[in-house]
Amino acid sequence: MLLTTQLVDDGLAVVSVSRDLVHASSLRKLTEACENLNQRGRRGILIDMARVRRMNMSGLAAVVELVARHPKWDIGLCALPAKIARMVSQSGLDRGLPIFPDVETACKAPEFRGRSLCGTRAVLLCADRGRRAAPLTDVTPTPMLDVVGRPILHRIMDHLAGFGLRDVILNPGHHGDQVVEYVRAHAWPDHRIQFANEGSFHQGQWRGDPIGTASTLKRLQVTSSAFSNDLVVLCGDALVDIDMAEMMRQHRQSGAAVTIAVQSIAPEQGHGYGVIETSVGGRITGFAEKPRLGLAENQLVNTGIYIMKPDVLDLVSDSIGLDIATDLLPAVMAARLNMQVFSQSFQWIDIGCSQDYARATALCLSGELPFARPLGLEIRPNVWALPGAEVAADARIDGPCHIGANAIISAKAHLSGGCVIGAGAEVEGKTLLKDCIVLPETRVCEGAWSDHKILSGAWAMDRNQAFNPVLDKSIGDHVTPRQDMRQPAPELRKSA
Repeated sequence: MLLTTQLVDDGLAVVSVSRDLVHASSLRKLTEACENLNQRGRRGILIDMARVRRMNMSGLAAVVELVARHPKWDIGLCALPAKIARMVSQSGLDRGLPIFPDVETACKAPEFRGRSLCGTRAVLLCADRGRRAAPLTDVTPTPMLDVVGRPILHRIMDHLAGFGLRDVILNPGHHGDQVVEYVRAHAWPDHRIQFANEGSFHQGQWRGDPIGTASTLKRLQVTSSAFSNDLVVLCGDALVDIDMAEMMRQHRQSGAAVTIAVQSIAPEQGHGYGVIETSVGGRITGFAEKPRLGLAENQLVNTGIYIMKPDVLDLVSDSIGLDIATDLLPAVMAARLNMQVFSQSFQWIDIGCSQDYARATALCLSGELPFARPLGLEIRPNVWALPGAEVAADARIDGPCHIGANAIISAKAHLSGGCVIGAGAEVEGKTLLKDCIVLPETRVCEGAWSDHKILSGAWAMDRNQAFNPVLDKSIGDHVTPRQDMRQPAPELRKSA
């Protein structure tokens, strides 16, 4: 039996079988080939049988044993000749064996797509202060902003894991202790997560000290030789459903030093993003980082999702304050290296400001982001609640609505029009909230009446405001931190 192997990507390989007859003795060679690939990091293995002429029942039993013996691998059978396919069908094994018409179809199946980038390392940037999203980010880093039941950071990591990207480096900076605590509290047993902290504790308080996105990558390479192959870099402030496997395929096929995922937006919106100029074929010819309104001539914008060869980091110095967009990419351009755009359509919800955050929650609630659905049990039509949430039977809730863990909705409260109630928040009775986001640990006191607001224990604002929002002081005492009980503690009342 002649076996040839082809490495499709970092986590997937194809074993092509050529033989007149596959029988019981074939099991040993097939097993050896698969074990060898497994030792080289391939967890998904496709056995291409297009050039097999015959298979007897002992050969079929050998294939079944191979699949059953190694449950930690994903093994698929591809391109079975018609006679063999009929034999498998007549034996009833087609219902239990992972069989695909061809290798290309198998590569798109979830179980193999989820293996495609095993071994690739990703850097999830989460150090930035997120000033444009203030006041949301005054006490919470952007990656930790909850979106209908799960922080942005968690949703990104789940998406990456769908392609086998489980080797992740995080660089906690602004309120970085929250990132570290959250990751440590949520077990990802199949992940290898490392922290490159950009901050530290001083007298019990965390102080973020971001060094710049390009400086982060350079420091990781200089201090620990973190990257030996193509690396994936993402910003931790966006919801995406990008096809990372296809982006990697195009990156390697083009021979690019850097590939940048782009989105097409209206020219008048280009002032908020890095605008990219390209030639025919997708080669990048120039950049305009956040140009002034009216100066953006191109509609392709940088989404902050990159695949790059590690040697491009040699083009920047080992100093603080360097950014990918304004320092590293121009250096790659000056070196005349090939940079390409990945322009395949994907959903990208950038949380650059409070208005973006409100829009993201609304899209999730409405079901327009299938990859970021509300978490929890649907306790009423279009009303989802996480464990520990308490909802009074006579509270009126006109969905869609998401209620966070341990939140309380009291009797005679009325929620309508797409509300999000954060974890540990409380909405007292005789209140009316319409299209409101109540942040975690916020108490909405009896008598409050709010429309299209983001409510915090320390401030309130219109959810449609973008940058430099005007805080609403009119709500006054109707919204407080939940821990501010506004009454004596129980033990003091008892002794009075």
